[in-house]
Amino acid sequence: MAWTEERVSLLTKWWAEGASASVIAAKLGDTTRNAVIGRVHRMKLPSHTSPQQAGKQAKTNRRRAKARAKAKTNGHAAPVRLVPALPRPPHLPPTPFVPKPDLFIPPAERKNLQMLENCDCRWPIGDPQSADFHFCGRPKVPGWPYCDFHVERASGSPQPQRPVPVPVKQEEVAA
Repeated sequence: MAWTEERVSLLTKWWAEGASASVIAAKLGDTTRNAVIGRVHRMKLPSHTSPQQAGKQAKTNRRRAKARAKAKTNGHAAPVRLVPALPRPPHLPPTPFVPKPDLFIPPAERKNLQMLENCDCRWPIGDPQSADFHFCGRPKVPGWPYCDFHVERASGSPQPQRPVPVPVKQEEVAA
């Protein structure tokens, strides 16, 4: 199917009259609704608003007008109370971040990933890309993967966040 001058003029005429793409495709014959929509889009013809969209828009416009009128007259609306603004706190400059110094682990006591055991602190120290990267390796706090120094640094408190289960002896259960 080719878009001849005659078919384009019919399309333009029917589109301006408000015919849908499906109706135009049926009237033209040998074309599809999508072909009509594509041609309309390429010709930059103004889009249609469907009757449903037009109804929704009209309803929205009525609602907005009603709300504006109500706001102007303050009709049946809750009285507006003016509340004094709270005083603003004085602007304080941000405090610069000063990192806490990390523990110094002597080179002979440094542990890499393969050297770590279950009871060792797993706090990484240094850049993983560098040769002197290592882990803390001090004894860890029960319930945490870190030693007491690094638990404090990680959470701000030395208390574990999850309770550590305490094994119950059979004698205590029987009593």
